[in-house]
Amino acid sequence: MSGRFFLTIILTLFGVVMMASPAKTAPHRYKILMVVAPYNFRDEELAVPYKKFTQAGMRVTVASTTTGTITGMLKATWHPDILLRSARAGEYDALVFVGGCGVVTLYNNRDALRLARNAAEQHKIIAAICLAPGILAKAGLLHNRRATCFYTAANLLKKGGAHYDGHNDVVQDSNIITANGPKAADRFAKLIIKNLRSGIGAGTSH
Repeated sequence: MSGRFFLTIILTLFGVVMMASPAKTAPHRYKILMVVAPYNFRDEELAVPYKKFTQAGMRVTVASTTTGTITGMLKATWHPDILLRSARAGEYDALVFVGGCGVVTLYNNRDALRLARNAAEQHKIIAAICLAPGILAKAGLLHNRRATCFYTAANLLKKGGAHYDGHNDVVQDSNIITANGPKAADRFAKLIIKNLRSGIGAGTSH
């Protein structure tokens, strides 16, 4: 199967044009920053929440360590809106870290850790899926918190003091939402939207 044909299938399934950036033009109430690895992000974990957020009338900005073309594990592509180093937690209501095997490159990235810590200080919604909860563990945000992740990152969460939940696909503890993989992407996104509409995370970005 050719890469182009496979990419077409991915885009059709997700119902979103990966290269488009409608968030730059449409007026929205809530602002969400999605942080994605520069390569080998998990396609569904970006595309599914992105679609849910925009359909819910929210403005979504995608940040990475590059604004050039990035490629997911399933070969879908995206153009991030901003550089990770330029992102500021105070400009958004929710911070969402996308998973995939490439996200381990952000575990010790000072900008990713800064964003996570600043979002926590400002009581924003902080969400991470698949391997991305490892960023929250590295940032020191999961101590005594219930959290889940893709099972290969479970020990990292435990080392960060988390109460690892290996039974639930999506887990919320206060303002932190975690999920264990691509099959949970839809529920993960819906819970973030529910929290935003309930006023959790709404702060200085408005």
